[in-house]
Amino acid sequence: IADGYTVEHLEAFGVAWACKEAGVPFLAVLGITNDVGPDAHVQWLTHRDSAQQAARDAIQPLLG
Repeated sequence: IADGYTVEHLEAFGVAWACKEAGVPFLAVLGITNDVGPDAHVQWLTHRDSAQQAARDAIQPLLG
């Protein structure tokens, strides 16, 4: 299900796994805001709005 990649977003992975088991299609679009480390929270605060907008922009064409 992770297609050979290491899974970092545990919440999305849990939902993806449940959808796989139920035969329900699943798609996640995540906006990346920060690196892991001591500056992560500050990076998240700084970039969260632009990451949310980027995720919305990415999914909008799929919604019609």
